[in-house]
Amino acid sequence: MEWQRLIGPSSVYLVGILIFLSGCNKVDEQTRARQKLLLERSEISQYDVAVQALSSQRSLWISAMEGVNRQSSPDSVRRFTQKTLLPALTNYVNALKKITTANERLDPVHQSLVTAHRKLLQAYTRFSKQLSPKNYVALREPLATALSHFNAAQGRYRHELNKVCNALGMTLLKDGTSPQAGQATEH
Repeated sequence: MEWQRLIGPSSVYLVGILIFLSGCNKVDEQTRARQKLLLERSEISQYDVAVQALSSQRSLWISAMEGVNRQSSPDSVRRFTQKTLLPALTNYVNALKKITTANERLDPVHQSLVTAHRKLLQAYTRFSKQLSPKNYVALREPLATALSHFNAAQGRYRHELNKVCNALGMTLLKDGTSPQAGQATEH
């Protein structure tokens, strides 16, 4: 029992306390990691609720865009775009801009959604300002390109949002929303 004289009872006691405390630190780290995960999941759910709250505004501008396609003359297309589509899309873009994200992973994803809609708004604004019976066909091509870019950006948004959610152990539906607003599932 030579080692007991070298170490002494107080040293054994201190070693025991150090082992205990190091175990507590590991538990604290796990608790902090779990709390951070729960906070991030909550932030994603809050974001989902905010985006879902805009669904009626989204439906309005989509219906207006469909209405533009039902117009029969360049003049009626221009009028309908200016009086119906642009105000609805502007309101939706402004509402998207007001959504705040408290999550650093989510912010660039949301900003990509805002940017995609803002660019589509700019394309329709240019289209309606320049539209005349003489250039109607020519202006439809850049608008179709803008719509194609918008659809691709929407796909990237959903993909990136899905990646963020998967990293947090959450699952999204095909449309990029949680199964119920505010209640994304764990997996």
